[in-house]
Amino acid sequence: MRLKLAEEKKDGVRQRIDDLRGAFCALVEKNKTKDDSLQVADDDFNIDPEYFEILSEKNNHRIEETKKEVAYGIEVATVKLNKLKDKFYSVLHFEKFTVKALRTHSYVTTFRVPKMSEFLTSNLESFKALLGAENGARDSMDFEEDDVMQNMGDGEEERKATDLAKRGTHLAQPERKANQTEAERKREERKIERERRKKEIENLEKQKTNKANQD
Repeated sequence: MRLKLAEEKKDGVRQRIDDLRGAFCALVEKNKTKDDSLQVADDDFNIDPEYFEILSEKNNHRIEETKKEVAYGIEVATVKLNKLKDKFYSVLHFEKFTVKALRTHSYVTTFRVPKMSEFLTSNLESFKALLGAENGARDSMDFEEDDVMQNMGDGEEERKATDLAKRGTHLAQPERKANQTEAERKREERKIERERRKKEIENLEKQKTNKANQD
């Protein structure tokens, strides 16, 4: 009976508070409808600012106390969640993976694609490094072979150029083939550049020899 009377008393107080809130909201709305010169400032509605600050401090203190009380439960739940993630999610490469068919609308979906083991990962990296080394060695051998073939052809080209100069003929260079690749074009340009440098060196050597003989 006493609990019932206490609850009825609390309900009566709550009702009075709701009525006061409604009256206050109505007063604020009525104040907004007045002219600016007749309106009351919002700070003037706070009759006792010091009491309002005291209530705010009490509420903040209660909030901090509540956080401290539930901190242990939050920490326990966080630790459990992290353990579950490490057990079931950290070992996955994809949480969800779908493979679709090319000619039909069929597909297969899996929700767990685990990562490769450390043994397979290390072997895969070693295999990639080995392939890279083999490709680099093959490219180097191809480049050296191209240089050898170009050097072998340098003497023949030089003899042809000398013969043409002696005859005094001006023959145009042969036209490039329509299907000549970029690599062949670059090799031809390098060949011409080497011939030009070689001739310049020979001319410089002759000039030095003539100067030495004159001295």
